[in-house]
Amino acid sequence: MEKLKSLWKNLSKRKKSLLAAMLLLVFILIVAAVLLSGTPVETAHVSQGPVAEVIKEAGTVESESALILTAKQTGEIRGLLVEEGDAVSEGDLLLTGEGSSASLDLKSQQSQLRVLQSQYALAQDAANKSRLLYEQGAVSQQEYSQAQAAANQLAAQVDALAYSIESYASSSGTAGLTAPIGGVITGIFAKEGETILASAPILEISNLDDIYVVCDLIASDADLVTPGDPVLLTSQEGNYEDSSAQVRKVHIKAQDQLSDLGIQQKRVRVEIDLGQEKAPRLGSTIDVEITIDQHPEATRVPKTAVYERDQQSFVFVVEGRKAVEREVMVGLKGRDFTEIITGLTPGESVILSPDNQLSNGTFVKATDVTHKFSSLPASP
Repeated sequence: MEKLKSLWKNLSKRKKSLLAAMLLLVFILIVAAVLLSGTPVETAHVSQGPVAEVIKEAGTVESESALILTAKQTGEIRGLLVEEGDAVSEGDLLLTGEGSSASLDLKSQQSQLRVLQSQYALAQDAANKSRLLYEQGAVSQQEYSQAQAAANQLAAQVDALAYSIESYASSSGTAGLTAPIGGVITGIFAKEGETILASAPILEISNLDDIYVVCDLIASDADLVTPGDPVLLTSQEGNYEDSSAQVRKVHIKAQDQLSDLGIQQKRVRVEIDLGQEKAPRLGSTIDVEITIDQHPEATRVPKTAVYERDQQSFVFVVEGRKAVEREVMVGLKGRDFTEIITGLTPGESVILSPDNQLSNGTFVKATDVTHKFSSLPASP
């Protein structure tokens, strides 16, 4: 120590100043190294704002009045009069039904009907003449009654065969296929000249003024949905969005459906009314987000800040320059934010997407990205 003091006294003022400057520089470098060191993390402030919990599912755009018309008999398609996209009115002829075996049977019955009608005309004429002769006393009452009975019997046969022909024409489709409703031809499932089986689909007619969306929710999710819940509809192509849609109906019965992974699931159909005049394309797939609950002024953090361990929820809070793990109680889980019931206060800084290398007490180098979340929409 005495030698150091002696050396210090022997140094010139210039050397003393230079040495002091060097020591100060080393101190600054050490402090800077401490300040600049730490695990790089992104952070965001705990804020107050809306949090909405949603159920997401894919839906299909359908027409409420869509009807599929089927073949009434096995035969060849002939006389198809419409194309997909054609507008039709109720009662318009869509398919003539000519040339089938049933139409030949019908023509045979119609020939029989014409023969019976001719026989009836002759019998009725004979009965009329017999009545005049009876009134003149030229024939007996029995002869007149027999003539009239024969005419009545033929009349009954004519009526019965005519009704049979009408029923057969309707049930077999030989009278042609007519539109039961007005709308647009949205599907043609058979081609001219193609032989199809009875009950096979031929045409689909839809009313484009009653478009709605249906989706099939897992039964436990459907239990959380009620008519009137707000819905956000977006097309998977990104060219359609409807934020004013709402749930119209939740069906009562769950149906068995096979998932994409081959798992049998109980699903419940949910119907959704559109909230705007512009409708997505009929039959297209649409992304559905149903808001089942929302809190307008919740304490919230970006959802990537919260992680779970042993069925408990945690976040890392930045205190000083250290990451401090803190247990929290969460509420609603929205698309972008998670509600915090207890454990945090607005203004605190939480670490986003903490990785496995981060532990309690780790020094961090934080970059605040709160601005990225302030521009998010208030709705889910």
